[in-house]
Parts: sequence; C-alpha cells; structure tokens
Amino acid sequence: VMLATGRPLSELRGALAKFPQRSLALKVREKRPLETLPTLPRAIEALERELGSQGRVLVRYSGTEAKLRLLVEGPTDAAVQAGPASYLSYCARAWVRTHLNGWDGAARDCAKAFELDGETAKAYAARGNLHHSQKRYEEALADYTEAIDLAPQNANWHNNRGNVYYAIKQYDLALADYTRAIELDPQCV
Repeated sequence: VMLATGRPLSELRGALAKFPQRSLALKVREKRPLETLPTLPRAIEALERELGSQGRVLVRYSGTEAKLRLLVEGPTDAAVQAGPASYLSYCARAWVRTHLNGWDGAARDCAKAFELDGETAKAYAARGNLHHSQKRYEEALADYTEAIDLAPQNANWHNNRGNVYYAIKQYDLALADYTRAIELDPQCV
C-alpha cells in the first residue's frame, strides 16, 4: 500500500481503525476438522450477520494447546459486547460448545446469557441449538419460537426451527419455516 500510494507508513496507520474484540478459548478433547462439524459454519454466519458487514468471527484451533479459539470483532464495543459480562460472548461460546458436544458447558453459557439479558433472542436461539443437538425437540421448538417472536426477521432461526419440525416429521410446519427463511435470506442454508 505504501508503494501504491507513495505515502509513509506513519500516515497510513492513521487510516487504520482498530475494532474492539472479544476472544474466548475453549478446551477440547480432540481437534476434529471444523468442516466436519455440520452446523458450526451456520452458527458463525449467524454471529457475523448480527455484527453486520464490519464485524467478523474467527474460529480456529490453537496450534499448541487442545483449545478452540473464538474471536468476535466489530466496529464498536456495543457490537461485540467486549466486556466479560457479554451475553453475545456467552451465546457464541454456547453455540461452539454445542457443536463440540460440550453440552454441560453450553447449558451453563446459555444460563449466563439469560442472566445477563433474559430478553435476547440470541440467548433463546443458543439454548434452542443446545436442545436440538440433544434431541430435546419440544424444548428446542419453544426456544426457537421465542427467538423468532423477538426477532422475526432472522432467517437462521426459522431454518433451525424448520430442522426441528423436520426431525419430528411435522413436514408442513418444516416447509413453512424453510420457505420463510428463504424469503428472508435466499442464501440461508
């Protein structure tokens, strides 16, 4: 960039905006390839959508420890809830733990998210993911429905509830949720 603009680094660094970050490290028993965790990419995409076009979520394994590292970054502290009492961080960690079968830890994180902000749709969705992964379908439906009632424009939560309806063979309801998810976001998978 210095060569292209002909400007010194001292000038260019002023144009670089540092974004607040929140990072978490989760202990894992084994480092399974992230692409083999079927719903993890969707969870990451959902978090990125919540942060907007200027935010990002990075997930990777530590190179030296048996840990999965999660970094949430966004344009403002409020966007990433950078403090230790962050319901967004607890929801994110619950999603990751759910996908790694860390159900006890995920349940604690969901409880903490509700303690911090009991009205957040994200906390209901995170707990719905936990229930769904444990095949506790009625509880998952209740939580996804609450999340949708609080944030009806979230395509992922319609899709997730559709997955639960599909699992319990309520195909008409699954079809309705999948259709609504596509209407809200044609890229929703």
